[in-house]
Order: sequence, then structure tokens, then C-alpha cells
Amino acid sequence: MSAIGFAIMMTSLSMAIIEGIFGGAIDYSLKQFTSYIQIQDSAFAESPSIRKVIKLEDSAIEQIRGVDHYISSSPRILGTGLIGTSEKSLGAGILGIDPISESKTTSLHERLNAGVWVNDKNIYDIVVGYKMLNNLRANIGDTMVILTNSYDGSMGNLKFRIAGTIKMGNDEFDKRTCIIHIDAADELFGLYGNYQVYAIALKNIEAIAIAKPQVEKALSDYGNAKVLGWEDLLPELNEMMRMKKVSAGIMIGIIVIVVMFGIFNTITMSVTERFNEFGIMLAIGIEKSLLLASVFWETVILAILGIILGLVPGYGISWYLTNYP
Repeated sequence: MSAIGFAIMMTSLSMAIIEGIFGGAIDYSLKQFTSYIQIQDSAFAESPSIRKVIKLEDSAIEQIRGVDHYISSSPRILGTGLIGTSEKSLGAGILGIDPISESKTTSLHERLNAGVWVNDKNIYDIVVGYKMLNNLRANIGDTMVILTNSYDGSMGNLKFRIAGTIKMGNDEFDKRTCIIHIDAADELFGLYGNYQVYAIALKNIEAIAIAKPQVEKALSDYGNAKVLGWEDLLPELNEMMRMKKVSAGIMIGIIVIVVMFGIFNTITMSVTERFNEFGIMLAIGIEKSLLLASVFWETVILAILGIILGLVPGYGISWYLTNYP
């Protein structure tokens, strides 16, 4: 029974660890920038444009804040433009954020590499990718200008002070992205309070299945709004995790087969050691069917006790590792 219990414990623990690794990797990616749920214009994901905007009324935002497992939310403006210093100009992606709500929704601010973060005090401060700063041949404290196509088709331009750099570990992001205050982005693109993305943070990945339908219900009056979960936002990561889960499933299957052979061997040895006992029982007149039933139910009971003996510590260790990583 102890052998069965140990085998079951190791199998359940292996499955929990693998699931935890995958869940942790996804959770880290979502908390870093993407967030668990995003609200966008229905056509924005397929064809991003500064003209594909949403604007949620206060009543809708209050309903969103009331969904199950809600933590925080933050609007974002996403656009492109030409950024330049006295030395050089580059094309760049422009991200406009509310520094207060964004810091509660994602850990983007924790990727600050040098200088200071986007703030309410100086809305014309800009944070750029650290590789972009090098490519611009600029330094923190220098002035730069951004030129863009505005929402109404006119040219927008604003002057910013380079306040800091960000390092995401993604080469394209670090070379091509700059972050500004959402009020400055609104002015730059002439959006009049509209934005491209409304990011929502939840307690965990499992909460998406519960919260997403509630968010969709809150936005039933917004015909152009689309609610996207992490699988929609990060299809490459979703596919990669799916393939890794298949590989992990094969590995777990092999472990289960090995465990089953171990359990079978344990039961076989137990029966073999009792051949003399069975012979005596048959000699004194016990029916074979009764003896077989006795061995069968004894095996079933031992297997059940072994499973319980394995699952309880396996679950306990998994719970501890989940809550005290």
C-alpha cells in the first residue's frame, strides 16, 4: 500500500508542478503588460489604427469594476509616429498610459531601466526603450519631438523631455516603443477622451472564464466593443503552451504507465507470497470463486487506500508550493 501511495503522490505532484509552471509563465506575461482581459474596438486587433477607438461611460466602468475577481483596470492609447532628436529620427510605437491605474493593472513600471517613470506631475515626460535611446544618440534629459497622424487626419506634434528608459527584454519593444502620459497622448492624437484599449487585471487566469462574460454583459450597449481574453491577445503564446502541454501530457502518460506497472508488480508479489496460504484455504474446502473474490476486494481496498495515501500528501505539497512558492 505504501508503494502505491508513494507512486500516486509522485504522479499527482508531477502533474501539479507542470501545470504550475505553465500557469506561472502565462501569469507572468499577462501581469507584465498584456493584462488578463482587454476591451478594444471590434476591428482593432486585426487592423490596428488610431481611428479605431472606444470610450466607456462611467456607468459601464462601474459595472466592470463590479465583476468577480476584478483587481484594477486602465485605459491605453496605442499609435505610431516619427520621433526625433537633434541627432536622428526613428519610427516608433507610442503607448499612452495613466501611470496610476496602469501601475495597479500591470507591472510595466517595474521594467524601468533608468531615470523616472511617466507621471502626473510632468505629462510631457517620455520613457523610451533603452535601445531606442542609443539609436537616437540621445541622453536622459534631452528634448525630443513626436510627429503623428491625428484621429481627424491632421498632423499632430508635441515636444517631450526624455525622463527614463525601459527594458522589457524584447528586442523589438526596446528598439521601437516609447511611453507617454495618456493626457499627452490624447492631445497628440486628438482623441478627445477616446482610447484604443481598456486593460483589466484579475486575480488569476482561472478568473477569466468567470469575468469575461460579465464584462461582455456590461458592454452589451457598445456595438463596436470586443472583449478579448489572453488566448486572443497572445495567440503565439497560447499555441506554444498548448504544444508544451501535449509534450507534458505524453511525459505524464509515461509516468502513469510506469506507476501502473509498479502497482501491478506490488499486487503480483503480494499474491505470490501467499500461494501457500491459498493452498491451505483451498485444501480445507474454500471455493475458488470465494477466494478470488476475497483477493479481488482486498486488492481494490489496498488500491483505494494507497490512492488516498498518495493524493493527500500530494495535494498538501501542491497547496503549499502554490501559496508559499
